[in-house]
This record gives sequence, structure tokens and C-alpha cells, in this order.
Amino acid sequence: NTKPIWVNKLKEILHDEFAKKHTLQELSEELDIHPAHLSRDFSKYFYCNLGEYIRKIRIEKSLALLSNRQIPLTQIAFDCGFADQSHYRRSFKALKGINPSKFRKLFWKDNWC
Repeated sequence: NTKPIWVNKLKEILHDEFAKKHTLQELSEELDIHPAHLSRDFSKYFYCNLGEYIRKIRIEKSLALLSNRQIPLTQIAFDCGFADQSHYRRSFKALKGINPSKFRKLFWKDNWC
């Protein structure tokens, strides 16, 4: 029941290069495994599909940026690898249950007032 070597390597790649647009083909070549194998076995080790996992990482990375009120949401979206603010907002709300601007307001209310 040990994980294959590619699992930790993939996790490292995705966390280190979270803003990069990764393709299944590129990742499978870097990990030296067949794309079908990567696609099929990804959820076995990460408990979601590749796209969901990348979005989760990006949202988590954005949380630290939201604490800085000087950084516009559009910039946070781009810095975290989202194509636009709308996609960022939808992904954030789906994962956190609240939109990023409201999260930011709550953060400042709870931590700085």
C-alpha cells in the first residue's frame, strides 16, 4: 500500500508551480508515466481530479494574499494562476462557501479592528 514515487513528485511540482498552466501530457512526460495511467490513478492518491486539486492549491495560496488590502482581487487571481477574476471568485466560493471580497472583509474585521 505504498505510494508510487510519482505521487510525491507530482505533489511537489503542483505546489511549487501552482500558477503554471499544467497539461496532463506535460506532467506525464515529466513523471515518466503514461497520461492515461496518471489520469486514472490521480484520484486514488489525491481524492479528487487533477483540475480540482490545482484549484484547491491556488485558492489556498490566495488566502495569504487576501490579507493585504492593497492587492486587488484581479491581481490575486492572476498571481495564483486563474485566467480571470470571475473564475477565481467562482472557484473560491465553491471551495470556501464565501466570495473572496467578503472573506477579505471578515479577515480584516476579525484580525485588525
